[in-house]
Amino acid sequence: PHPDHLLSYQQADVFLDPFPHGGGVVAMEQLWMGVPVCTLYGTQPSGRTAASVLTLMGRKDWVARTPEEYVEVAVRMAGDAEVRKARKTLRDEFLNCPAVKGYVPAVEEAYRSMWKEYCQQ
Repeated sequence: PHPDHLLSYQQADVFLDPFPHGGGVVAMEQLWMGVPVCTLYGTQPSGRTAASVLTLMGRKDWVARTPEEYVEVAVRMAGDAEVRKARKTLRDEFLNCPAVKGYVPAVEEAYRSMWKEYCQQ
């Protein structure tokens, strides 16, 4: 069940976002559950989801640019007490970043606008 799936994230210290295709929704779930995410900035849009959100959250130091740096960032994060403390604030950081905050109302407004335009035709 999905609630059990989310609770299982609490067993992780750091989520290692896969590449070349990033984890997408799973990375977002990790942040929602307060798990720090280490990611590699991908060469394709599908590999940049976590990097984009982390950047908007002010967590660019969790984003690597090369596979070698990915290993360095992951090792650093695993031993960093500040990263462990971040678990307490990650959900709020995630919910308040521009990629998330205001997203649903903006999409709903776009749908309303498209529907009105369709109905007028």
